[in-house]
Amino acid sequence: MLAGCRNGAKPSSPSGDAAVATLGVAPAQFADLAPGDTAGVVAMMRQTMRNIDAGLGQMTQRDTTLGGGADSVSHHLTTWLQQGVPRKLVVIDSAAHGQNNSETDVWFMGGDVAVLLQAADAYAFDSDRIVLWTDEALQPYREVAPPLVMAKQAKLIDAVHRWLAALGIRAP
Repeated sequence: MLAGCRNGAKPSSPSGDAAVATLGVAPAQFADLAPGDTAGVVAMMRQTMRNIDAGLGQMTQRDTTLGGGADSVSHHLTTWLQQGVPRKLVVIDSAAHGQNNSETDVWFMGGDVAVLLQAADAYAFDSDRIVLWTDEALQPYREVAPPLVMAKQAKLIDAVHRWLAALGIRAP
């Protein structure tokens, strides 16, 4: 199982990041959860996505399209910013004629990637490190080799930084 959070404190997230649980306030970041608390990570992933999505209407939205030549894939990027800080990014990759579209959704806490959802996988991140890798239904994968996790997290974070840069946003 790939679950666990890094030790050490991180500065508090800006307002709007903390999720309210039934019996109190939920942790503001994945590192605040107990190591190995897979159910807590999944619950926090869902709450993070729900909370941010609920507030998109009050945020500043930016769009752009990259690529899209005769034989290349175009990328339509949309981001929502709260006080200049990214809160959500949606990237739609489409083939030349709009076939085989795929989508990547990224939710941010404090400007850092928190949750990344693709067609077949979802990831919880803390300080650019994958703390949980799940399928699209948020069911955790039980055995994932650490070298694969490290390669995947580097690839995903690099892609997010490139996408943000294309929108004129500098990643933290």
